[in-house]
Amino acid sequence: MLPELNRRGFLRGLFAASALSLAPFAVLTKESEAANAMAVAAVKEALRGNFTEAGAFAERSNDSAAVKLVELIYLRDQGGRVGFQRIRDFQA
Repeated sequence: MLPELNRRGFLRGLFAASALSLAPFAVLTKESEAANAMAVAAVKEALRGNFTEAGAFAERSNDSAAVKLVELIYLRDQGGRVGFQRIRDFQA
């Protein structure tokens, strides 16, 4: 029997899969270390609920995975208030 899939369960699984995308796969240079630090700071701020700061850090990191992960955390926390269109835009 398959477990019931709901929005929270789906987002939790998607969040776990997205978190793996931040794993480093290359040798870090000074620039990439700074960008990585910004991406990590973005995720930490998002997990604290500071989405404005998290978005700014993610944008400055130039890491598309960090930007998507911050958006995912936002949707996970605020999903009921943001509306269907924003969730749909995230999937695109």
